[in-house]
Amino acid sequence: MGRVLCGSWRHDPPTPALTRQELEAVAPLLTGSGAAALGWHVIGQLPALADQPAAVVMRDAARHSAMLDMLREAALQRLVTCFNDAGVDLLLFKGWAVARRYAESRLRPYGDFDLLTRPEQADAAHRLLRQLAGDTGPTSNSNIYMLPSGNRGPAAAIDLHTTLPACYAAPVEPLFERAERVILAN
Repeated sequence: MGRVLCGSWRHDPPTPALTRQELEAVAPLLTGSGAAALGWHVIGQLPALADQPAAVVMRDAARHSAMLDMLREAALQRLVTCFNDAGVDLLLFKGWAVARRYAESRLRPYGDFDLLTRPEQADAAHRLLRQLAGDTGPTSNSNIYMLPSGNRGPAAAIDLHTTLPACYAAPVEPLFERAERVILAN
């Protein structure tokens, strides 16, 4: 699995020497771990393997990942618009923020949006998310909200933070000061 994934997030990933038998052994691991899109990004460039049944399963999983990525991006656009309209600052970290650094964001699947807001805006952020979530949020963990699906995508899980765990060792305000503003395409 390591030979397939080595550098697989790059625009031009290295091409590993891989046999059909090795592909058959590694494909279920890649698919089961959520790394099928990364695997297909590499395997799809190998003409001798790209049409093999194990590769086709990875290709289909990569297509599914691409579709989910587009739907999540639409949900993120809705969310960011609502926060901007309400004047509540937010930072995205982990999942989507990391995925956009890959050759293609679909190569790095994520399950929720991790949002950081300034502590003094926490009440406004929670009110906004409760309003957006309606009957679907918050969950038993008071920082997790499930936004219902809209016309342009599925439900989206939101994990709202006003501080970061000690392992990040970063105070919130300097992160907002150094944050990179990203324009989301419509």
